[in-house]
Amino acid sequence: MKKNILLSLYLTGLSTSYALAMNRIALEEPVPQLQASEIKSKIAGFLIEAPTAREAIRNLTAFLRTDTESLELLKNYKSLTRDLIDYMLWHYDDFEKPMLSKLHSVLCEEELTCYKESIDKGDTIRMTLLNQRSALLLGQQWEIADTWNFILQVLNNFTLLSESDKTRFYQIVNYCWKETTSDLLNPILNKNILIESLLCDAPLEIISLLIKHGAQVNVFRSGPSPFFIVIHKLLTCTEEEKKEELQKKLDLLLKAGAFPHHCFIVKRELKYRNGRDSGSVIRQTQVTPFLEALRHKNIQIARYLFDVGACSLPSDALVQAAEVYVQGDNDIFLEIFKAILTLKWDFTIPCVLTETPPLDQIVFREWNNCSPGMLQRLKSVIDLLKGNLETNINA
Repeated sequence: MKKNILLSLYLTGLSTSYALAMNRIALEEPVPQLQASEIKSKIAGFLIEAPTAREAIRNLTAFLRTDTESLELLKNYKSLTRDLIDYMLWHYDDFEKPMLSKLHSVLCEEELTCYKESIDKGDTIRMTLLNQRSALLLGQQWEIADTWNFILQVLNNFTLLSESDKTRFYQIVNYCWKETTSDLLNPILNKNILIESLLCDAPLEIISLLIKHGAQVNVFRSGPSPFFIVIHKLLTCTEEEKKEELQKKLDLLLKAGAFPHHCFIVKRELKYRNGRDSGSVIRQTQVTPFLEALRHKNIQIARYLFDVGACSLPSDALVQAAEVYVQGDNDIFLEIFKAILTLKWDFTIPCVLTETPPLDQIVFREWNNCSPGMLQRLKSVIDLLKGNLETNINA
């Protein structure tokens, strides 16, 4: 039972965002099958239930001093050392690099040293990228070129490592950190080198090398995902050459398993009308790449995202597609509207933004300067939606 608890700890680590990347990396040594000797179940609780990293480390070390069998297992198996640190790194806001020294007595010494070296090198890349962000704002082109040359050198050196060393030093390309913001909805952002590289418009070669070496493409956190970052840049880009590179970055992310439907929360202005009373309010809502493409009225990217399965929040997406079609005169958006209706979804479910069902929102929306053409397009989307609802009721 003792080793089963530790194995459970290992599997718990795999459920974290960082350990998702580790699923692609074969462990260099298997955790042995554990006998049915009993162990107190508190060991997992020290990590999962402790409110702070300091308390988790203190409780865990105190427990292991009295349990030599568990202590021996943790000190001998490197994969458990990595997973335990990864778990604390991602789940505790107060976890800092100096805390690793407090784990010397309970974890694999060799792996802990290796982990520290990886974090140091990853942190060097982080600081370089932060300087790059400043250089971009100031337009210092020579600094920008030096940044990419340095990161390329680090990644090319990583390429030369053996597979076992790549497993041990993965924090060089997958280093993560937390940033505080003034946004009350997203006060803390979890970032990694891939996210910062995408924000800084890193060359395709760097993005390709990061993904090739296991950089995490799905960082579950508040704020935009790596995939959304590229989509937003693509929607606002005006240079054809840059658009082609951004599309290639999207393809790389999707091939590596990026989730194109990941949501995050933002504030948006919502206009309303109630009788003679009208105005606007600021409300929280979820944003997805597909909704963003519809908001920008970009049919090409909207169709691309729909084809790759990125249509999350179907009720909101349906209303967004209807509004774009009714206000304009582009039949392609009507096709998007029809395509959304084919999804296996109950369109009586309210939209996240307005908390009203799609039909009510479309019918009672304030349509400004409503021309005969707009009224005809409005009638067509209402009829299509009513037909869908009636079909589902009869089914």
